[in-house]
Amino acid sequence: MSFSPFFPDLSCIPDPAFLLCAKKCNQCLFSAAKIVSNSAKADIIKTTIKDQSHFVCHKGTIAGGRLAKLCCRGYFNSYGGGISHRFALAVGIPVVEIYPETMKKKTENLGGL
Repeated sequence: MSFSPFFPDLSCIPDPAFLLCAKKCNQCLFSAAKIVSNSAKADIIKTTIKDQSHFVCHKGTIAGGRLAKLCCRGYFNSYGGGISHRFALAVGIPVVEIYPETMKKKTENLGGL
């Protein structure tokens, strides 16, 4: 399946899909400009690892709708996408990278990883 490089909304993205931020945002938890303390960051990481989940990008949370479950790119690069990402890969659910700022997206074939 292929997508055009720009889209007006999320209606053209398959459902279900594992949504992944295509790049770190300018306030990423894994950047110097993060909006939480180091202690809060450590707690977030500890909790998500314990729960086998992933950290949801705060900009996706603000955008709401399907983006409310958008996996943070910085977290994904460091710790992976948790059990929901592993499940998506196991059963063939597409992984879709989202560029929330410009509403660009691309699909990423992660099969076999």
